[in-house]
Amino acid sequence: MVLLLTVTTGAGTIARAGTIFLSGTLAADQVVSDPTSQSSAIGFATVMIDTVSGLMTTDVSWSGLTGPADRSHVHAGAEGVSGPDLSVDAFQHEVLDDLYRTIPCGGAWATITPCADTTGLLHDELDLPSFLASACDECITNLDDFIATALSSGLYVDVHTEEFPAGEIRGQLLVRSESSTPEPSTWIPTMLFGAFLARRRIGQRIRLATRRNR
Repeated sequence: MVLLLTVTTGAGTIARAGTIFLSGTLAADQVVSDPTSQSSAIGFATVMIDTVSGLMTTDVSWSGLTGPADRSHVHAGAEGVSGPDLSVDAFQHEVLDDLYRTIPCGGAWATITPCADTTGLLHDELDLPSFLASACDECITNLDDFIATALSSGLYVDVHTEEFPAGEIRGQLLVRSESSTPEPSTWIPTMLFGAFLARRRIGQRIRLATRRNR
């Protein structure tokens, strides 16, 4: 059984389920920046929002970046619109945690905190009520408004690199289902891409161990 809830915002009353599932494919042609990213990298993101507890779970995978990933965010912003600067951004959350920063950033950004590999994946969990309560005055400050933004496909994920500091790849998060169980189409792409990355990483470790033992 699916328990439907309601959210009342400035736009009216919105019916929603206990969990919202969103996903999106990341590519250079979705980036809104100057200059525009010409990268051939790809990625995939899934976001689950528990509308009761306010927990947002984000999983992102990517492959083929032009250099190490130094940042990755969930932003508020419609398709074709870039999120404003942090000081006035309606929502911005860094999902690239230290756990995934395993290599030097290199280049002109060598002094920056370690970066993530050009092919990788991440997992992040955020307590939205606590995060939104400490947001700026111009930001989304309550869970109902955030959920309304998510339901209107008003969130996106991006990944940044030194070559493309405004974002190398980006993907708009589209609503896939509002139910107690996600639709297979929302999590199968991430599972397959994650399996590919895991197999690749295992292969790299085996080759490294072989070279060390020679």
